Amino acid sequence: GEKMNLESHERLNKSIIDMCQSIRTGKRPVYTVSSEDVLANFKRLADDLGLTPEVVAWVYFKKHTDAILSYIKHPDKRGTDPEGIAGRFADAINYLLIMYSITEENAPVRTML
Repeated sequence: GEKMNLESHERLNKSIIDMCQSIRTGKRPVYTVSSEDVLANFKRLADDLGLTPEVVAWVYFKKHTDAILSYIKHPDKRGTDPEGIAGRFADAINYLLIMYSITEENAPVRTML
């Protein structure tokens, strides 16, 4: 295949990050359930199931990583995922960000921000 130069790589990264932001903006009202807490849905589901919000977010994350693994392992079935592989990567990134937010809320870590 063709080599990925730095310019193409950066353009691709910007594209997926833009997709992540678009998905987060679109789904936020569903996750917050009319709350100001962007983690409200994960906390509510955790309470309902006797789990932690991290575990709930992990289950959602795993759904997307399983789809990515299937894409990698079964090239003959590529193009059959209704969400598309880019959407799976974007959702996986978003769930990593959600899990990071949950862990920061629970035990703030000093970062370079």
